Order: sequence, then C-alpha cells, then structure tokens
Amino acid sequence: HGPLIISKNLKITGAGQGQTIIIPSNLAGAVSSNGPSFEIGPGCGAGNSICELSGISIRSSVGGRKFLNAIKVKTSAELKMSGCEVSGTRASGIYNNGGKVEIYDSYIHDINAQNSFGGAIQNRNRGVLILNNSIIANNSGVGDGGGVYSDSGLVALSGSTIVGNLANNNGGGIYISDTSLRMRNTILAGNTGSNCYTINSVIPLDGYNYLQNCQWGNSTFNVNNILASTPPQLDSNFAPLNGSPVIDRGDPAGYTAYHYVRSNGQVVDLPMTGRAINSGRIDIGAVEYVPPPL
Repeated sequence: HGPLIISKNLKITGAGQGQTIIIPSNLAGAVSSNGPSFEIGPGCGAGNSICELSGISIRSSVGGRKFLNAIKVKTSAELKMSGCEVSGTRASGIYNNGGKVEIYDSYIHDINAQNSFGGAIQNRNRGVLILNNSIIANNSGVGDGGGVYSDSGLVALSGSTIVGNLANNNGGGIYISDTSLRMRNTILAGNTGSNCYTINSVIPLDGYNYLQNCQWGNSTFNVNNILASTPPQLDSNFAPLNGSPVIDRGDPAGYTAYHYVRSNGQVVDLPMTGRAINSGRIDIGAVEYVPPPL
C-alpha cells in the first residue's frame, strides 16, 4: 500500500476539485502511515516525457489517518499540476526535493505540518517551484514557512493569493533562503509569523503585488506594488470585497503566468487567456471581484 509512483510519461485527469477525491486508506500499513500519496520520479522530465495531475483533490484528513505528503517530487523529476486541491496532510502538502513543479489554478489549504517546515509547499535542494493563479491558505508549519518554505533554487508566483497561513518562527506566508524569488500580481498578506522572510536571497519583484509589511533586503520593488500595513478585504472564497484595494490594480497587460523552459532552465512569461475580468483590468490575486447584480 505504498505511494503511486509515477516515473514516466503519464497524465492523470479527474473530474475536478471536489469530484475526484483521493483519501487515505483504512488498511493497516497503508500509505497514510508512512509516505506520500504520489511520488514523482526522475523519469518524469527525461526526454519528452510529461507527468501531470489535473482535476483531482487529495484530502488527507479522513478518519484520523493522514498522508505524510500529498505529493513528493524527487530530484530532477518534473510535475505539472492544474485544477487540483491538496489539504490535510501531516507534513508539507507538496514536498519538492530538487525537482521542478509547475502549478496552475489549484488550492492548497488547511494543512498542519507537524514535523516539517513549509505547511503547503516545501522546496529544497535547488528545486524550481512555479505557482500560477492558485491559492495557499490556512496552512501552518512547525518552524518556518507556514505557506511556502524554500531553502534554495527558484520560486515564481503569479496571480496567486497567499493568506491566513501561520509559522511558529518566521515567514507565515513565505520563507525564502538562498532562493531567487519572482512575483507578479500576487497577494501576500494576513499571515501570522510575518508575511515574508528572506535570507541571502535576491528578489526581483515584477510588479502589481499586494504585500503586507514585507521588508526584504537585496530586493527590487517595482513601483507598481502596493506596500500595505493591513490585509486586503477578501470574502470566504478569497474574492475581493467591494472597495478592496486589489480591485483593478493588477497588470494592465492581463494575466501572465510563469513557465519553466526545460531546454535552457529559464523561467519565462506566458500570456494566458480564459480568466474572466469584470472590468477593463485584472485584479491582484487568484480570484476576481464579482460585482453584485443590479
């Protein structure tokens, strides 16, 4: 009853968040006792192979049993996630140990990482983590990084919302050490244990972020960022409330994702379509404001 090991070209497609649900087994010695739900091996990313999870929910907190991690990505492996949900694990929801993880339109929430840094995501061993149009909310880490923890490599966040996370030490939202961080159109606010904490990291912010009490050394703050002392007003679905300062304050060029190019190891901009915009300009964060009906 070990994890599902994916080590070559494979795409698993579910019916959507909350419809295709993976839960821990009740069998003795099942994966929930000692390992992740999915393990992504180095064959993912070799040659032209593509390994992808789409439209599934991994909900770990069921009947007192929990997965250690929902997903573990091993060194040199690559994984794309789209439209997925991860919740309830007893360590980091996603553990990236030197691989490349690219996440779109996903929701990682309500994880209490009892034995690890990085409640939602832990990025180690010079891993690459890219998060696009996704929500990281209400997670906690036992030490640093309630939402995201990275001790090396690269982290890129675009069109995302990181709120309501807690770290016992530093970086309630994100903790970055020896890591290159890029951010665009992202909300980083309302976290406990400081919203953002960095050590030995160069942080070129690409603009149009809402940052609460973020004081980063060695950083380039684009003038289009909102540097705030209070969280933005969001509803229970993480959409801006009427009057929120993030409404119509996103990139005028529209929603642009980050994308990792395997051939040269670079992160590039990828213009995206399909995100509904309720006025002429995108909002900051993962969810758009919806005006009340007239």
